Amino acid sequence: MKTKKQNTKVALGLLLITLTIIALEGSILALDTTTPITLSTIGTHNSIANCWTALDGKVYNLSPYIGSHPGGSAISVLCGKDGSTILDAKHSLSYAAMVSSYQIGVLSLPDTISPVITILGSNPINLKVGDVYTDLKATASDNIDGDLTSKIITVNSVDTSLAGTYIVKYSVSDNSGNSAEAKRTVIISPVILPNPDPTPTPNPEPNSTPNPVVDNKKPKLRLNGKSEIKLRLGDNYTDLGATAIDNIDGDLTSKIIVSGTVNTSLPGKYIIKYTVTDKAGNTAKIKRIVVVKKEKSKIEKHEKNETEKENHENETEKENEKEVHLKEKKNSDNVNHEKEKETESKNKDNSKLKAKKKD
Repeated sequence: MKTKKQNTKVALGLLLITLTIIALEGSILALDTTTPITLSTIGTHNSIANCWTALDGKVYNLSPYIGSHPGGSAISVLCGKDGSTILDAKHSLSYAAMVSSYQIGVLSLPDTISPVITILGSNPINLKVGDVYTDLKATASDNIDGDLTSKIITVNSVDTSLAGTYIVKYSVSDNSGNSAEAKRTVIISPVILPNPDPTPTPNPEPNSTPNPVVDNKKPKLRLNGKSEIKLRLGDNYTDLGATAIDNIDGDLTSKIIVSGTVNTSLPGKYIIKYTVTDKAGNTAKIKRIVVVKKEKSKIEKHEKNETEKENHENETEKENEKEVHLKEKKNSDNVNHEKEKETESKNKDNSKLKAKKKD
């Protein structure tokens, strides 16, 4: 027989247990049951003392319930996992009401939704060769991570100096690894030249197709460096190349065909040719002359100097002889002139004497 004192202790113990259970249940009910909880988080609570499970999309903390569960610790098979299938196989009746007071959140499903990229500005964009292209960029948002605009990676290869169609790519990924990509098309059109024919073009007949503009202008081909280069025998020669610009096709430098070689070990004149053709078939050509000369020896230089000196002396001697000849001719002319004057004077005197005799 238990004494009255013993019965009082038992009653007090039961009351303490009841109050503890009520306190636990109250704290559980005070939790936000809409809090999203992932399976990976549930997996860390996998013991009888700390038992979380997911049932039909809701998450429960079953640790306080295990003591009152008819099957006792058998319920531990649910700890740390989604126990919906396991519980459905063991209970024919609904168990939602049995554990509703132990709910602590809802099951958060994996994020499989990609971010959304919005391209700013026009798409496509149409420009002419030589225009300036400024990318207007894009924005990105995600259902979980929010604004991802700062994480966008842009690949832009637009070259407005060359006609063509270019693609600007924008890509971004959220924290769950879901990626998205958007593309902007940029079309660079060639500059259409006016019709070179000065004769006015008659108005086309209805439904007729206008004549296309004909490109008959050659590319501009220019040499880098001098058009004629002089080298000595054995010197190194490095070709400086050329540049080519076309009014329609733009930079054609990479299309230049170079022909010809220079052998600096053999004296002579070498020609390097540069040729380029635009898409319309107009061809431009230009050439560079490279002269390789043999350096003269000291003997050859001495002989040349002696020859030049001798030629100079001969020229000087000829000039002196010519000068002497001119002086002699001048003296001779003076003498003849004096004789002519003397003869003329005598003739006048004779004429006067004859006139006096007649008188």
